[in-house]
Amino acid sequence: MILTSVTCRRPVRGGRQIASYTLAPPVVVASQRDCQASCPDVLIVGAGIISCSTAYHLALQGVKNVAVLDTRGVGAAQSSKSWGFCRQQGRDARELKLMVESIGRWQGLQAELGPGPARPLCPAGERRVKGVRLEDGQVLEAGTTVLAAGAWTSELLRGIVRLPQLRVRATAAKTEGLGDLSAKFSSFPNIGVWAPRVSFRRGLDGALTIADGGYAEEHDFEAYASVMHGWKFLPGYLDNPIKVNPVHDITHFRDPNPNPRRIDQAVSSFGTMFPELPPLRISNTWAGHIDMTPDMVPVIDVGGSLPKGLVVSTGYSGHGLGLAPAAGRLTADLVLTGQRSAEAEPFRADRFGEKLFFKPQSVF
Repeated sequence: MILTSVTCRRPVRGGRQIASYTLAPPVVVASQRDCQASCPDVLIVGAGIISCSTAYHLALQGVKNVAVLDTRGVGAAQSSKSWGFCRQQGRDARELKLMVESIGRWQGLQAELGPGPARPLCPAGERRVKGVRLEDGQVLEAGTTVLAAGAWTSELLRGIVRLPQLRVRATAAKTEGLGDLSAKFSSFPNIGVWAPRVSFRRGLDGALTIADGGYAEEHDFEAYASVMHGWKFLPGYLDNPIKVNPVHDITHFRDPNPNPRRIDQAVSSFGTMFPELPPLRISNTWAGHIDMTPDMVPVIDVGGSLPKGLVVSTGYSGHGLGLAPAAGRLTADLVLTGQRSAEAEPFRADRFGEKLFFKPQSVF
């Protein structure tokens, strides 16, 4: 089995930019010929934060021949659109152990580090992933393939494993520096807040990242995924209504368009919450797709219903940034052992076939 129809780009010479923010750093990308010649021990499809964390933890454990493949560049899609929340509160109980580990890792990570789409390809009659087939037909083989392609993962697994995963388009914005707006913001705390119709956190640069708290989030309708898997999301959506966009904004080559009305709502709610403060001024807006599972818990799995030679790490449901250190470590562990561990049992892919309806759970 080969993950097929991957779009592979030539070496990246510079970062993508939206307004003044560089979203993907300059990287050196191996050519297709180099990848074919080396036959990496591990090939990771997707270059977001989970993929990079997995590659990092594989390197820590002595795996030297790892290739990371993406259509757009390192951290250029979902990961660069994160709102920046790293929290233990409001988590599903299954995520808590990973989140506690990640919080500890994040605090020392800076010192630790120092200054198109693909589909699985299986030979006929064999349930084993052997690599990826690029869009131009070329094949890159690997000892183990890790599929960590965010919102594209279920599409790439189509015909092999049914993984219920839907895209939610999330819009966020960055304000001007609070200190530049007014001296009244001088004592504004550096904490993350998630409240009705507004969520925000103050960054190290003094500006706020702000959004509307996920109210009536926008699902971009897809003919296959929405029809095939949408019913499994009904329990969560009954408690938290969503807006369905019948004409989606999904492409491999750019980010979805932000919805400015959602930022207007967030800014208005912030003003109601803090009437004594001057109005915020927005400097930049963006949007990204969050890959949601019915229970809002990721899939981190090997074995079971998955073909041999394949590890899946996806469906982080907006929690990927916070979980990345521990999730990458766990994904790397599955690559090295080739077996589902007790720690990974709550995140198995086949759990969605064991229960008709799921409902997101939070622990406070």
